[in-house]
Amino acid sequence: MKTKCIFLILLFQLHHCIGQEVEKEVPYFVMACIEEFGYGEPYRWDQFPFYYKILYKLDKDQLITIDTLNAENNQSIIMNNILQCDNKKLFYFEESEMLNQDTRKYYSFFDYSNGFKFRRFDLEADSSFKNSIAGPTILLIDSVIIIEDENDNDTYYGRDKYFNRYVLPGSLYVNTYSDGKSGMDRSHSSYSVYRSMKTFKNKLVLARDSTTISLFQLPDSLLNNSLYYYCFLNNNNYIVYQPVDYSSKEDLFTCIAEIVDKKTKLCHVVELPTSMQRIKNWNIWFYGSTILPQPDKPRIISGKTQPEKYASRYDNTYGDAADLLLFTGQLYLYNFSTEKIIKWNTGDPDSEIITIHEGTIYYRVFDEIRTVELDTIKNEINWPSQKLLIKDKKRVPNIHWMFFAPKQDKVEEVWVNRPKN
Repeated sequence: MKTKCIFLILLFQLHHCIGQEVEKEVPYFVMACIEEFGYGEPYRWDQFPFYYKILYKLDKDQLITIDTLNAENNQSIIMNNILQCDNKKLFYFEESEMLNQDTRKYYSFFDYSNGFKFRRFDLEADSSFKNSIAGPTILLIDSVIIIEDENDNDTYYGRDKYFNRYVLPGSLYVNTYSDGKSGMDRSHSSYSVYRSMKTFKNKLVLARDSTTISLFQLPDSLLNNSLYYYCFLNNNNYIVYQPVDYSSKEDLFTCIAEIVDKKTKLCHVVELPTSMQRIKNWNIWFYGSTILPQPDKPRIISGKTQPEKYASRYDNTYGDAADLLLFTGQLYLYNFSTEKIIKWNTGDPDSEIITIHEGTIYYRVFDEIRTVELDTIKNEINWPSQKLLIKDKKRVPNIHWMFFAPKQDKVEEVWVNRPKN
């Protein structure tokens, strides 16, 4: 009997270990961008860019296609907005007809919290839908992610990942949520703008329409009634502001950031090596890409602007060339506890930190995705640990998002509001 019990215990432990191995998270990549174009009259369909948005998994040193992300594989349907919520394991996509971009056609949530599920919503099948919002905002209400994507006069609406509809009164905007963005500007950024108002005892209030709500209070020494406060990151632990003075063109591209720890109520003012916020957060670290102030004249390299110099190397099969006018190729990390800034130059203006996962930095340099370990004891990068993860000239330059999930090979697609035939 004793031998049998020992055998059952060992069998359970073996099964548990095997289960853990199966559930080991592996990297996935999202290759997508919003299309930006201008067209003349008469227009031709072949003038319009159209790119498949693709989900890849990494198998050794190869990108393996899992599925396309487009609601329709149709040249006339283009991507308008892309948002990622790392903490909620969620992507949000908007698509519209190419010649009617102001009116959205599809909303989609890609949920990777438990398997891969694409929930699609056809706006034309919903007669109650009002008007699309150009820049969707993420709200966190009772721990539920809501995407504000619809308005009617002064009433705003949002949907959760199951497309349940919410009326959004102004008081809810105190819970605006944004993971931030660290690299290339290839999609919409979710951010809010606030003002300091004496009538609210110098608390920040939302600078939007007639909505007035009190927000997390900054120290009085940092508040200035003449400034606007752009909030590019607002997650569970931190909130990051960039003060902007519209009365001074020079200060419009300030490098100053005010970072508040929501738990300790500590606030640090830091001069980051970038003029416009490209900032994300991992643990006590913040990271991003350096961007120059808007120049009066474009940067000339060997008789060409920087975008012109590099344009010919991009393959237009999967996306258009990146706009490199303001990017320097310098990446940075900032430690909130030590106030230490780490900067390094990659040697290529088309560079970005894609994510930090379990202490490993994943960053892209043109057509390569590399990894390097972040030593959280010494608070420095362990450069001897640097590795090449993947190199692909056609696809990697258009990868700007990644996430980790248990290994799987298919996506379940669900249309939530289409009648079954």
